[in-house]
Amino acid sequence: MEYTERTRHWLDEQVLASLASATRVSYYADDDQVTGVPVAQVLGLARALSVLEALAELEFSSLLDVGAGTGWLSQMVANEFGASVAAVDLSGELCVWARRAFAVPAYVANAAALPFEDDAFDVVLCSEVIEHVEFPAAALGELRRVAKKAVIVTTQESCLQGWRRRLLVSASEDAPHAERNYFLPQDLADFFGRRCRVGRMMNLPERIRLFDFRSIEDLKRCVLEITEPGAFGGGSYGLIAVAPLCELPSRPAGDRQALLDAVIASDRTLGGASGYRTNWNPPVFRREAVATLATPRPVCPKCAGDLLDSVDSLACTSCGGVFAVDRGVPTLLAPDAVVMQNEGNQRQRPELGQMFSGLGAPRWRFFSVRRMVREVLRLQDFLGLPLSGADKARIAWRRWSTRGEPDDGAI
Repeated sequence: MEYTERTRHWLDEQVLASLASATRVSYYADDDQVTGVPVAQVLGLARALSVLEALAELEFSSLLDVGAGTGWLSQMVANEFGASVAAVDLSGELCVWARRAFAVPAYVANAAALPFEDDAFDVVLCSEVIEHVEFPAAALGELRRVAKKAVIVTTQESCLQGWRRRLLVSASEDAPHAERNYFLPQDLADFFGRRCRVGRMMNLPERIRLFDFRSIEDLKRCVLEITEPGAFGGGSYGLIAVAPLCELPSRPAGDRQALLDAVIASDRTLGGASGYRTNWNPPVFRREAVATLATPRPVCPKCAGDLLDSVDSLACTSCGGVFAVDRGVPTLLAPDAVVMQNEGNQRQRPELGQMFSGLGAPRWRFFSVRRMVREVLRLQDFLGLPLSGADKARIAWRRWSTRGEPDDGAI
């Protein structure tokens, strides 16, 4: 659990550093123009659109966002679908942000041991989290346990071949919040069963670097092009799995343009990138002495007992455990033994053998070797893209000329 703790402290430090930064700027101008839009910004908008499209096909009244970050996407779900939302994140500072900025009930918790009862939420969402966690099988099992109707998972760290996954895992970093897990589409289909639908999250997002973003319309056109739904295959970047856990009534697909308009409008209000790295700060509220526990209420992460509100803490009525509350955010981290038991339960499932074998590839010792392998694989991916030579040359030039830009390092 040492890696998880390092990641928790690293995330807190990143948020505090962002709030203290004096260099954050908005990408949006008052006249519907945009300027200096980083690749990472476009990827974030594309992910949000993909998630909202998936949710539009489901009937639900409650949702848990696991690894919710600032709470921006959680708030979007509440606004667009009228659902009650709650969030968990490993970072206390991000949970404070979610509560203060977006009024999202947020709790500090490990995705591998969620402090909620079985079937507590209609839908559980986990976007761009499972590639970072120390115990991915336990985390996926917890998503399934607390969801009543459906689970939605997205990850950019995906590939088609098992051998490639082994190389990527062996070449992965051990730094906090690193990309350490890579998934095949079949992994999530095996995990969630026959109803699970796995598709691409984006198609050829490298094309982002071919756009000249001058207006919001340019930005929208790019996002719509790279998020066109389809099967996971060559040119795909990231996957999205929608896993119904029961028979659900079919619903028509959501209006992509209307959903994107909502995403852009919300993002523009915050100055871009959901306010995390731009010129928007969450409002400063008075210090909350008592946590606000939403419905469904969380339970004790040790024994699943009921929690009683108290000034600056929550107390379990069953085991007597006491959990701190900081600025209104309860810290409900489970003991290591609970996490390990959850992981062990999933490892007993024979259908997950391929996933465990791939994710369990040993990490190579030498940093230089790991970095070289990652770069070679990235170059191989790039050269194999179904794009013209001229487009590849333009993409390569733009990437080189904007090196240092926060582009997520992937495309």
